[in-house]
Amino acid sequence: MMADQIILSEVFKGWEGQQTSLVNTIEPLTSEQLRWRPAEGLNSVGELARHISMGRIGWFARMDAPGS
Repeated sequence: MMADQIILSEVFKGWEGQQTSLVNTIEPLTSEQLRWRPAEGLNSVGELARHISMGRIGWFARMDAPGS
């Protein structure tokens, strides 16, 4: 296995834990909680979760990761 593949393998392992944490945090929230904004003009909780998810999808696609 090439060095860059080993590094990506380690990144993917760490991201699985992050994915689980994100899902476990967001899943129990109500629609109202997902729409909550800390202040006018700032992103809602749901928008932040979407931003994180889309960033991960984009990153995996650029890395030609499995499932991308």
